[in-house]
Amino acid sequence: ITFTSEAAGYAEVSIVNMLGVEVARLFSGELGAGEHSFQWDAGKNAYATQGVYECFVRMNGQVETLPVVLMH
Repeated sequence: ITFTSEAAGYAEVSIVNMLGVEVARLFSGELGAGEHSFQWDAGKNAYATQGVYECFVRMNGQVETLPVVLMH
């Protein structure tokens, strides 16, 4: 999962299922400006089944939603 931030700040990156339940928190902390990349290891999560998820990137008062498809 890759995204670019315009400015440095506190960020949260999470994976949410289609019911709106957070199934993984990939990052929570300070990020600098620029491109960032995170990997979701769904094998560590017993609740992650094959299907469609959303990745929420919350940073500097903005929320970006990225589609994620998990295939086994």
